[in-house]
Amino acid sequence: MDILKRVLLKDGRLHPLWRVLLYMPAYLAVLLVFATFALIVYGIVVSVLGNSGEINHLMAGEITTGAKLAYELASLASIVPLTWLFRYFLDGQSFVSLGFRRRGCLADTVLGVALGFVLMAIIFGVEIAAGWLRVDGLVALPTAVVTVLAYLVIYLIVGFIEELSFRGYIFGNLRDGFGPIVAVILASLIFGVAHAGNPNFGPVALFNIALVGMFFCYAYVATNNLWLPIAYHFSWNYCQGTIFSFPVSGISGEGLFITSLTGAPDWITGGNFGPEAGLLGTIAILASFGVVWAWTRMRARGHA
Repeated sequence: MDILKRVLLKDGRLHPLWRVLLYMPAYLAVLLVFATFALIVYGIVVSVLGNSGEINHLMAGEITTGAKLAYELASLASIVPLTWLFRYFLDGQSFVSLGFRRRGCLADTVLGVALGFVLMAIIFGVEIAAGWLRVDGLVALPTAVVTVLAYLVIYLIVGFIEELSFRGYIFGNLRDGFGPIVAVILASLIFGVAHAGNPNFGPVALFNIALVGMFFCYAYVATNNLWLPIAYHFSWNYCQGTIFSFPVSGISGEGLFITSLTGAPDWITGGNFGPEAGLLGTIAILASFGVVWAWTRMRARGHA
């Protein structure tokens, strides 16, 4: 009986491992229900409005910008309440304790946004300078405005939901159960494998996404908040796909530039998966560790 208690319980509550193992299928089930409902409603609205172009795209199985937005709004409406329920009833802690403390939130957010933009801009510049990427033009202004605004919302939600779930809840509980090192490894592998269904996924993509998962864990621990990981996650995706028109984790980017790869090795550029599957992405992620380390050191000296 004592052995069973040690396996199932910790500090009088369900062991953090079991909380995570319950959370992950609940996450998928709730998201599936809400996303399906949202996409059905979106399809009905589009039909009522008579948007034949959008209807044709949807009937062809294409994931349009409007459908992506509906999906992400459904994610927000389902995953936040689910995580709150798990945090309150299973963990016995507040939602804020997942990493939403006010101290340092503005500075961390600004750093995260700036870091994602600068690193992706460097990758874009290096690929053009090396002749690995060709810019053929810019998209039309009306399309650009819609793209910029729609994907601003989409990638804000993606960054928030994934950091809330993978770092705030999953990593946080694994850390409570097994300590930081094991938690970082497990949470980052889960994060990498979660992208396995994306188009053009491969070993390098798995490595880099797991590596950026480690960085997000590090940034979370270093700042004791989710603000920097959320901001960086948003900025990395938004600048990668919407600003510089790279594929984002295998999903074709709808960005401001019309670009084409010019035959560079995929192991450098990431090919059709995007920079996250190439050496340039690896270097950018490793550089992120250094920037956040310097940032936290500088802030610590300021408070000394």
